[in-house]
Amino acid sequence: MLSSKIKFNLLAWQVANKLISSYPDVCPFARKYQNSMLETELKPAHTDAARRTNAPGAPDLDFSPLPVSAPEAAPKYYHVATWGCQMNEEDSEQISLYLEELGYTAVGDYASADIVMLNTCSVRQKPEEKVWSELGRLRDLKLVKPDLIVGVCGCMAQSEYTEIQRRAPHVNLIVGTGNIAAIPEMIAQIKDADTGSPSSILTALPRKSSGNLVPLTSLTLPPRRGVIVSEIPARKTERAASLKAHVPIMYGCDKFCTFCIVPLTRGRERSRPTVDILAEIEGMARNGTKEVCLLGQTVNSYGKNLPEGRVPFARLLEEISQIRGIQRIRFTSPYPRDFTDELIETIAKLDKVCEQVHLPLQVADDELLAEMHRGYTVADFRTIVEKLRAQVSGIAISTDIMLGYPGETDDQYQNTMRFVEETQFDSAFMFAYSPRTNTKAALKTNQVPKPVKVDRLNRLVELQNSITISKNKAQIGNVVEVLVEGRSQKDDNRLSGYTRTLKMTHFTVPEGGTRSLDSLIGKTVPVFVEGANLTSFYGVLAEPMPYL
Repeated sequence: MLSSKIKFNLLAWQVANKLISSYPDVCPFARKYQNSMLETELKPAHTDAARRTNAPGAPDLDFSPLPVSAPEAAPKYYHVATWGCQMNEEDSEQISLYLEELGYTAVGDYASADIVMLNTCSVRQKPEEKVWSELGRLRDLKLVKPDLIVGVCGCMAQSEYTEIQRRAPHVNLIVGTGNIAAIPEMIAQIKDADTGSPSSILTALPRKSSGNLVPLTSLTLPPRRGVIVSEIPARKTERAASLKAHVPIMYGCDKFCTFCIVPLTRGRERSRPTVDILAEIEGMARNGTKEVCLLGQTVNSYGKNLPEGRVPFARLLEEISQIRGIQRIRFTSPYPRDFTDELIETIAKLDKVCEQVHLPLQVADDELLAEMHRGYTVADFRTIVEKLRAQVSGIAISTDIMLGYPGETDDQYQNTMRFVEETQFDSAFMFAYSPRTNTKAALKTNQVPKPVKVDRLNRLVELQNSITISKNKAQIGNVVEVLVEGRSQKDDNRLSGYTRTLKMTHFTVPEGGTRSLDSLIGKTVPVFVEGANLTSFYGVLAEPMPYL
């Protein structure tokens, strides 16, 4: 008689045979399993006994080893999760390009991926907390997918690499903000490792002398936190066709505001050569890109340290505006101290530069601005806004506002509230101050209690949202220009795109119109605004229309 264990193994053998006949894609793996059973579980005596116990007339089972053919290369998948600013979004695009060059395909979830890259942000506490939570999820996933490669990129890789090693030893890669180009070599090291999953963490963090650090296979990290990035990061400038694109023109920041960690995670200001920027945008235009957004931590500080000499940001805008095919130019984020009259005049005279500026305020109190080392006063900021509105018709101005900076009094908070009501920003990114490691503000002892910060923030959000809704509804009855990006995600019978003032607009095409919905994608069209809410316009295509 055969034991229950042998009976189970024989049944498993027959299941493998069924897989081989029904699902050829798994055939090589099923055959490997069968041959493994022959070597370990199904001894000759057992197979002979099995044959003897077959029912009369049943086909004899063939237990001879099966040839194992070399399987075709299995598909490889990746997932990139992104937190933070537009610069991080651009970095994630670069990460994707490098992974796709290695043969990986993007997927929308962790479980389907062979590589997961978390592109992180350290500007505020909340996105950092989210990353730690996601690393916990990935730790659990790696228990069932031990070959999963997990990487951490972005600002947390710069500022928290020691803590990542301690709290998340399942992470394979830690990639600094200037070392995305090192990712392919780091993955190759993991693939070439004898174990297939190295126990040490591969790190690519910039040294003070070079931004092109070779990935390390041991934890020989620099002796101090806040390693400064000193060179222009290597990046891919040839990209797939897209209607809109981000283009970094500079990296880092020299302002060293007391609350901000960016100089420690992104390094000092470095400007890309003008010729490289123009060549990249010209290539995009040939591939169909119609809108570019120029990126920099202090984007209007561009050009101060170029080998060919100072190139003002305004002159760069003029040169980009000459590129055929580019219809719209945006930029973010400018720094108020560097917002010159020349720049305002250039925005006003160049048709391709959109009537939209995001100008970070932070607070509207001179004492706090001085403590933050912002380098401007409330009056300076007000003057910039007044000049922009006087010279650029219909311009939309948004801002950043931070409440609860250490020592902020109720009177100082009220100063900010009054300025917001007076200035009537089109929109604002509003947040409560959170201490950032190694910044001067984090060392202050007069931290504002969290409940006070939350209350102040809630009141500011209520005020600004009412202003935004009012300004948006004031556009009802007007015609706005929309660059059509595709069908609306919420209503397949509508099209969606952004206005020149960066308002998402959803619109329909009148019945009997001369164009189908899909034929308008990628076009710049006029839309009659029929409704508006906090975030969007709603309307109908204005016909007859000039197709631009």
